[in-house]
Amino acid sequence: MFLPAARRSKTDFYINTKGNVKNNLLKNKLGMIGPLKKAIESDTKYKVGRIKELAGGSMNYVFKVETNQGTVVARIFAKKDFPDCKKLLWIDKALKRAGVDTAGIIFITRKNKPFRFGYMLTEFVEGKDGWSAIRKGDVSLQKYFETFGRLLKRVHAIKITKNCPIKVSSTKGDYGWFKSVLKNFTRESFLSEKDRIRIQDFVINTLTRYARRCKKVLCHCDPGPQNQIYTKDGRIILIDWDLAEIDIFFRDFSVITIDNKKMDLFGKRQAVTDLFQRAFLRGYGQTRFTSIEIQRAIDAHHIISHVYNALACPTIGKRADRYKRTIKEILKILGRYS
Repeated sequence: MFLPAARRSKTDFYINTKGNVKNNLLKNKLGMIGPLKKAIESDTKYKVGRIKELAGGSMNYVFKVETNQGTVVARIFAKKDFPDCKKLLWIDKALKRAGVDTAGIIFITRKNKPFRFGYMLTEFVEGKDGWSAIRKGDVSLQKYFETFGRLLKRVHAIKITKNCPIKVSSTKGDYGWFKSVLKNFTRESFLSEKDRIRIQDFVINTLTRYARRCKKVLCHCDPGPQNQIYTKDGRIILIDWDLAEIDIFFRDFSVITIDNKKMDLFGKRQAVTDLFQRAFLRGYGQTRFTSIEIQRAIDAHHIISHVYNALACPTIGKRADRYKRTIKEILKILGRYS
C-alpha cells in the first residue's frame, strides 16, 4: 500500500525482496528514466512528470522526480546488499518518533525488476547542502555548526531498541577489524612494524578507554555538511543514512572535523576547524569529556578514516603518493602525544 507523505502511518512501508534474476543494472543513467517512471507509477499512486538526474555516489543512482503529488527523490540501488533496507526503515521511524526532521521514506523495494537491486523513494527537501548554504551567506559558519550540534545531540538521544537491525561497532571492545585493516595498509604502504604498533595501540587504547565512559548511540557515520540540507527556515536535515551504525558519539563528531578542502573557502583550515568545532560543542552541550580528551578521540577516529581512505584509492599510479601522505598525516597526529 502507498500513501502520500502527510497521510502515511508506520504500517504503510513495504519491503519487497522477491526475485533473484541477475538482470544487469543499466549503465546509462539516462536509460533508467523510462523504467523508473514505469516502476513508480506501477508501485505507487503517483503520476510521474519530469525526472532529473541528481549528483550521486557509487552506491546509488539518484533522481529528482516531479509527480502529481509533489516532488520526491528516487535512489536506484547499485549494490546487492547495500544499503540495508530494514535499517533505513528503523531509522526513519526512530527519527520521526523523536521529532527529528528527516527526508522520510515513501517506498522501498528490493525487487529485481526493472532494476537489479531495487530502488527507494524519499521525500524531497527544498534547500541547499550545508557547505553551499554557508558559502552563499544563508547562515554563518558558527550558527550553522551550533545548530548542527543541537540536532546531533537529539539524534544521539534516540533510544536503541532490542530489535534494532543496526550493526554495533566494536562489540565488547573487539577491534580486530581495525587490526586487520591496518595490517593491509602496512603491507601495501610499507609502513614500518614499529609505526604499525604505535598506530594500533593509540587507536585501540583510546577508543576502548573512552567507550567505557559513554553509552553507544545511533551514529550517522558520515554526517558532514555534504550530507545535510539547510532549509529556508533554518533547519538542518540529515540525509543518506546508509552507513549508520551504533557507536560512541565521537564517531559522528570526528567525521565533521576531518580535513576537508571546502574548509579552505572560509580561511586557514586549522582556524576554520577550531571555529566550527567550538560552535558544534556549544550546540551539542555537555559531553563529560575534557577538550584534550575530545581531541584525542577525534584523532583516533581520524587515523581510522585516513587508513580506510588510502586503501580505497583506486588509481595505482596515485596510490603510492596517497600512502606517503597518509603515513605523514598519521605520524603527525601521533606526534602530538609523544
